[in-house]
Amino acid sequence: MKRTFLSTFAVLFLFSVLAAGSADAQTKEKGGKSTKEMELVISSVGPGSIEYQYQRGGKGRIRKAYIGVADTTRIQKGKDGAWKDISVADLEVRDKVRVTVERDPEEPGLLALSVRVTGKGKLLSDKKKK
Repeated sequence: MKRTFLSTFAVLFLFSVLAAGSADAQTKEKGGKSTKEMELVISSVGPGSIEYQYQRGGKGRIRKAYIGVADTTRIQKGKDGAWKDISVADLEVRDKVRVTVERDPEEPGLLALSVRVTGKGKLLSDKKKK
């Protein structure tokens, strides 16, 4: 009787440990890094970041957000169908860009993986002044 009880207890313990391990694996997969593509107009450029403006809600408030730019970020400017590599310092205010960003749930903010300058755009603050 004791032997049956102990073997049943051992099997149940083993299943509970395995179930907990698989739950942790699912959490890590769902909590991983995610990427998305954004189109925006640059409102300010720093040595390691790009600032852009956006509106949220119907109140018309203009908010600012930042995207981090690393040494590994690929920055390109399009001209006549060809893409030329440039540096962060070559980016200008009002450049319209398509940015691929990565969000890591363990890190605050967004990190740019690639930035492509597609032309010139208007800032939200320019539209509000008129």
